Amino acid sequence: MAGADPFPEPGPRLIGRSCHNRADIEQAAAQGCTYATLSPIFPSPSKPGYGPALTPSALADLPLPTWALGGVDATNAARCIARGAPVSR
Repeated sequence: MAGADPFPEPGPRLIGRSCHNRADIEQAAAQGCTYATLSPIFPSPSKPGYGPALTPSALADLPLPTWALGGVDATNAARCIARGAPVSR
């Protein structure tokens, strides 16, 4: 779900929200989301309107499993995983 999308009722068993800061993730958790994405972690031409890159430190101690998006590639993915981002294969 996009950040502005209303939460469906009744909620499905697995639902995530696209987030761009810690407050977004905390709100998603409070609404009952089971996971989130957070972006942009690194500079990315696909995420120009969301402000500066957050850095992998934004992934630490979040209330939901949170996938890192935005500029993540083979050269920097380990930094995201080290901060707690789940791994998708």
